[in-house]
Amino acid sequence: MTALPHTVTPEGPLRRETPIPSHYIEDADDAMSPLRVGVYRGTAVAATIAALGLWMVPIHQVDPIMQIFKLFLSASLLLGAAALMITQRQPAGPAIEIDPRRRTLTVIDVDADGRSNVRAEHAIDSLSEIVLRDSLLTARDASGNSLIALPVNDAATHAALAQLLGQETR
Repeated sequence: MTALPHTVTPEGPLRRETPIPSHYIEDADDAMSPLRVGVYRGTAVAATIAALGLWMVPIHQVDPIMQIFKLFLSASLLLGAAALMITQRQPAGPAIEIDPRRRTLTVIDVDADGRSNVRAEHAIDSLSEIVLRDSLLTARDASGNSLIALPVNDAATHAALAQLLGQETR
């Protein structure tokens, strides 16, 4: 048996730094492709039909163990189908609005009731860093904390942001 040496990681700026910004939005196109949605829906429909069709198979003698097994199996299939349908719903992240006239970056949240709430508003000039690189917009506040990291896939939005930030469009 091999003994591994005991190591201690010192406290430092890298250990306390959060690698994910407070407003991080994944690219929704990669997360749920139409093929994946179709496979999930097809599997959920098949599991639902199997759960209901299981009760159409007759049992010649009344066997309570078999009834309990059928009940457990059909409940498991229905729960699995419901889980597959729920995974298709993606929570919408906060909306990021950039006003070029006022030069502000606003983070707007939508609560469960559908009401929009302004979570944070930052002046673009007061941010320590706002960069549009490789179709990814990242911003840091004055203290260096990451504010947003979100993909920009639309060409017109990319050009407008590049113009606002004074960058060349590629």
